[in-house]
Amino acid sequence: MAQEGKRQTHMAKRTTKQLVLLLVVGLAFCLIWWRDRRRAAPEPIPSSGGAALHLPAASDGVHFLQGDPRWASDAIGGSCEPLAAVGCTVYAVAMGASQLGCEMTPKELNANLVQGSGYTRQGWIIWSKVRPASQDRIRVRVPARLTHAEIDQSLQAGGVPIVKSYLPSGISHWVPIVGKDGTDYLIRDSMDLETQVVPLTKRTAAIASVRYVEKR
Repeated sequence: MAQEGKRQTHMAKRTTKQLVLLLVVGLAFCLIWWRDRRRAAPEPIPSSGGAALHLPAASDGVHFLQGDPRWASDAIGGSCEPLAAVGCTVYAVAMGASQLGCEMTPKELNANLVQGSGYTRQGWIIWSKVRPASQDRIRVRVPARLTHAEIDQSLQAGGVPIVKSYLPSGISHWVPIVGKDGTDYLIRDSMDLETQVVPLTKRTAAIASVRYVEKR
């Protein structure tokens, strides 16, 4: 009986050590994941700022709306949700490409991305897949930093920054910057009910991320 008790005590100690080890490993993994996530996600910047510039948006610029019945019900790749609900990134890229003279509708861009495996399983665009989806006419550049100065530089060079912010619901939303008035960035928002150019400050207080749509 004493021997059996010792064996059970030994097994209990070994199980406890294994649990502690698993806990430590799990905690370490979580810390590494959190550190890498913070490193990958830049700190947000205000939705206005940088140099005071006069870069008016073209009055006849292309403005695609998510509710447009021509493509609203088309399913994106990965999650297979409709463009009307989750397609803001597709709309932003399509508007940016069209502003650069590479005209394509959200319907065309989405179909090419689906065919070219351009979405993750969650339905997020794989940025490197935009170039082949546009027949090598445009690319989307992912910057190392998030700064007003680089956004301004892109605008002055004729590029189209597309920026991510967060809606009150916590859902991310992408829009293209199509001009600048002083320190206010001007955008076209696919979620609007009509085509209009508005200051980014009317939609959000902060820019969470940026990508640059550029002509090849």
